[in-house]
Amino acid sequence: MSFLLQLPQELLQLVFVMLPRQSLARFSQTCHLAYDLTSPTLYSHLQIGFRTHVRQLEEGIQRNNKLKEIMQTHTRNLTLKNHASNNLWLARDFADLLTATYNVRVLTLSNFDSLSVDYLSRLAAVLPNIECLELHYCNLTHESLFNQHEQQNPASTTFLSRRSSSSTSLLSLSNTSSSTTALFSNTRRLNFCWTDFSEAAVSSLFKRLPYLECVDLGANRNRVIGANTTAIKSLTEHCACIKELTISLQQVSESVLCDTIAYYGPQLYKLSIRCDGRETLKSVAEHATHVKNLTIRAGTTTTTVTNNTNTTQQQQQQQGQSSTLSISNNGNYHNRVDGSSPTLQPTTTTINDNTMATSDRSAVRNNQSSAQQRQRRQPWIMMNGIGEEQDEEEEEDYGSIVGILQRCRELVHLEMVSWMVQDVPIVVWRGVDAVALRRRRPLMIRKKVLPNKTLALDLEELQEIRKQFVNSHLLTDHNNIP
Repeated sequence: MSFLLQLPQELLQLVFVMLPRQSLARFSQTCHLAYDLTSPTLYSHLQIGFRTHVRQLEEGIQRNNKLKEIMQTHTRNLTLKNHASNNLWLARDFADLLTATYNVRVLTLSNFDSLSVDYLSRLAAVLPNIECLELHYCNLTHESLFNQHEQQNPASTTFLSRRSSSSTSLLSLSNTSSSTTALFSNTRRLNFCWTDFSEAAVSSLFKRLPYLECVDLGANRNRVIGANTTAIKSLTEHCACIKELTISLQQVSESVLCDTIAYYGPQLYKLSIRCDGRETLKSVAEHATHVKNLTIRAGTTTTTVTNNTNTTQQQQQQQGQSSTLSISNNGNYHNRVDGSSPTLQPTTTTINDNTMATSDRSAVRNNQSSAQQRQRRQPWIMMNGIGEEQDEEEEEDYGSIVGILQRCRELVHLEMVSWMVQDVPIVVWRGVDAVALRRRRPLMIRKKVLPNKTLALDLEELQEIRKQFVNSHLLTDHNNIP
């Protein structure tokens, strides 16, 4: 034990960080020297969930000034979990403890059934150095339940005011009007994880966070109709410095999402969104041209796969029939109206005699023969028997994955989450297989790849895809020379 404590303090801190918190707490109880060495690591992240824990910690701060200094110097993460029957225990019992944790950088609030924005504003006044605000499994409300409790129980407020004599305490700010409009001036990151909110609450919160740069709006169970769409609108109204944007909210209007991408597009370098239509991909390709890390999650829209080389046209068979979303192998979205159930179309092109004349059939055969000639001029990797698929003409269409790959030239990482294998453009498979062959790895067999998985493309694969675009343009220019 004595030999371990004689190690350099820097080396001990690295060891303490790797240990579980329970093991570290037991080690700190062996001797006074071990307690002094482990206290900075133990109190760097405070996790409080019960009222008794708050009271014990406050009593320790009042008796031990050294503990108060350690918390003021080393406490950077503060996690508050609500395990009580109501949400007012923090407001009643957290006054003295906040004065010892004003250097907190990351604040996490979890399991609050009714968390008012006014209470967050009071935290902003007491904890001015917060850089990251995280809300997990909370319900954000606009009204202040703490003020309602004060009006119903004025005697408890008088008792609490006697308990804390600090001028910067939470309760001293409860009656001031400036606390309700306090700004998180140093907060740059906001994370929502299964957090519900009302329209007024989320607008009021974003108004208090004008300097946000990274926003992660995770999925929720919001039952307020239109609240998620209002949240995206409020984000563009009050937060103009967003550089990293992740939107996983359900029931968000595609037009509002496209407007948000167009508003933040030039300054975004990290983007993660759900794609429910062609317009979303088009907005990314046209506006987010400087993005470096892009994640596109397939939406809940039913898709069918076609192998046509040109954009399919809408075919109205009956009025009032439901329309489905069709994606071709070049990544384009097309609208298809069909009365039958959505199924995967075969890879061979089907020609209807009622819609195409005999001359059109000969034109199709000529196009197929010319496509085979282009495939001979541009040989690509035969992927274990799958290479006999017909080479498609990759046109510059902004409303597709191909358009994003052509326009977003600073892209270094691309993830396609929950995309069907048939919906991935052929040019992507060529780049993936080219890199796999270069690294002497087994080629990816698309027929055996499970659907609804994540396809991640790193810088090497993206560079190989860009080479294909350059070669196709050079070949086109060479064919156009008289």
